[in-house]
Amino acid sequence: MVPFNTAKPRPVVGIAGLNPSAWHPYWERNGAPQLNRRFFRATGRQMTDEDWATWIAVRATLDAAMRAADLTVASVFAVLLGQESRLELYKGAPGSFRPWSRQLRQPILLGSHDAVLAVAPVEGALHQKNNLDTLGPDEPEFRCNG
Repeated sequence: MVPFNTAKPRPVVGIAGLNPSAWHPYWERNGAPQLNRRFFRATGRQMTDEDWATWIAVRATLDAAMRAADLTVASVFAVLLGQESRLELYKGAPGSFRPWSRQLRQPILLGSHDAVLAVAPVEGALHQKNNLDTLGPDEPEFRCNG
């Protein structure tokens, strides 16, 4: 048997087999246990990356709609991409959307099957505007293919 043999190949960090993920059911800080318990009570299963992405998409849209001047798509979209926009992600750092790529800036949880061992960006990763922009292509490197 090959350790970590998987049908879903993904980056693995170090010999501990740390896998990067948007969400982890064993993240135990920043209000995450309460979110995990509420999700489990509602569904009877642990929250996955996809569940968390759906949850944050709905929450971000509703938060932006509440702060928008009106409920037009353009107004809500402007709030989502605004410089002052911040989302509580239950990961210790507020998230926001990159205006140039429209991607969610968020910490990435690094864990094994039963624990979160680190959060990226790691301490010391610095960026001139937002440390979460150290993850993924930054504005000068971004090329839109669409």
